[in-house]
This record gives sequence, structure tokens and C-alpha cells, in this order.
Amino acid sequence: MNRESFEELQSLIQRVKEAKTSKLSDLACIAGLDITKDYIGVDLSGENLDDDNLLDINLTRANLRNVNFTNTTLENSIFRDADLQGAILKNANLQSSDLIGADLRDADLTDADLRLVKLSDVKINERTKLAKKWHLVWEIINKNKDNWQLLKEDLSFAYLGYVSLNRANLRGANLEGVILVGTRLESADLRNVNLKDADLTSANLIQASIDDTTNFNDANVKDMRFGTNFGMSKALKDDLIRRGAIFDKNVVQLTFIEQQNGSKTQHREASVESKKEMEALEE
Repeated sequence: MNRESFEELQSLIQRVKEAKTSKLSDLACIAGLDITKDYIGVDLSGENLDDDNLLDINLTRANLRNVNFTNTTLENSIFRDADLQGAILKNANLQSSDLIGADLRDADLTDADLRLVKLSDVKINERTKLAKKWHLVWEIINKNKDNWQLLKEDLSFAYLGYVSLNRANLRGANLEGVILVGTRLESADLRNVNLKDADLTSANLIQASIDDTTNFNDANVKDMRFGTNFGMSKALKDDLIRRGAIFDKNVVQLTFIEQQNGSKTQHREASVESKKEMEALEE
């Protein structure tokens, strides 16, 4: 290190020592550090970072064990593959953050704002304190299965892009503001579902049960695919097409209703690709 660099370092150390703050955001400013790139992979384990504004911070692969983030603004931040074991995130604002691959075992997320947070491959355990709603969202994202029973569940503002919700019972659920980009909702029950402001770009709703109780107000339906969905009115179909949805005319949904024992009704659905096939099925 040359003399000039040494003097700059000494001056920086002195400024940090004289700073009348312990806030990471303030110290980063004093040190001339960029929190969007200069904290990748750092070791902040055990530090007290409460009541700070760390908007947009990038803590990818950082060691954040037992860090106190209580009441801290972490909106739009990146925690990819970060070690957050035992971290305290009470009332932290994590809205729109990326936690993909993060380790949240033993972490406390009581009252944390997890709207639009990416939770895929996140590690949690029975000691992770997570609201029931967000624990369910974590399960949907990380457990690869269909036929979810989500009747009247509140999943508003969850990030559920590219997950499988095929044949899910979502009737009456609140999906306001949910990210459903590329999500598979084939044969799902979407009657009386609130999709206001949801993003359904490139989602697959082929054979989903949709009717006039399904709320698509202000939803982004560009390239959303659907076919002859059960219960859908022509007016709703035309509106969705006008807004950029793709109607697949080669997919037809049939519902056969058979009376058994005078009361039991059985519904069977099938996809056909031509009128000829449809007629053969009806016979």
C-alpha cells in the first residue's frame, strides 16, 4: 500500500470512529460503500441492525446468523443463499425481496412484511416463527404437488410465479395482487376468486372453472392461456382476449353429469381437440 492509499484508509477509519451512529446505512455512506453491491458475502453475524433503512441492500451469500433486523426496512433487497439462522426479523419490511435459497431456520419473522417475497428453496424448521399465511405460501412454493385445498384462503400479495396449482380448489380465495406469472392453474376451481391486480402473465388456466364471480379487475392477463372453461360467459371471454389473454380454441372442456342413486352427481372432464372427438365422447 502506497502512502496516499494508507492516508486515505486512516482518514476513513477516523471518520468511522467519530461517527455518532451505529446504523449500517450511515456507516456505509461515510465509508463510500454501495449497499447494492459491496456487502455481497460479508460476515455480519450477531450485529444489531434494527430500525435502519437498508432498502435495496444486496446480502447474497452473507453470514447473517443471529443478526437483529427488528423494524428494519429491507424492501427490494437480495438475500440469495444467505445464512439467516437465528436472525430476528420482527416487523421488518421485506416486501419484494429475494430470499431464494436463504436459510431461515430458527429465525423470527413475527409480523414481518413478506408481500411479493420470493421464497423458493428457503430453509425453515419448526422453530422458524412465520405467520400461518406465509407458512402456507412457503409450502405451496416448495412442495411440488397438485390438488391443493385452498378454499377461501388469503394468499393476497404472495409471490407464486411458476408454481403448480393444477386442480387446486381455490374457490372463494383472495388472490389480490398475487404474482402468478407462468403459474399452472389447469383445472383449478377459480370461482368467486379475487384476482384483482394479480399478474397472470403466461399463466395456464386451461380447463379452470371460471365464471362471472371470478374477479379479473385490473389483473395483467397478457398471454394467459385458457380454453372453453366451465362456466365462463362470452362477455368475460371476449374481455380477457381484448386484454391480451390467449384463447386456445383447440381445447374444449366437457362436463358429463350422471345421476347415481337419484342424488349423487359425478362430474367428469375431458379435453378434446376437434368437434369430431367431442361428438364421439358425447355418444
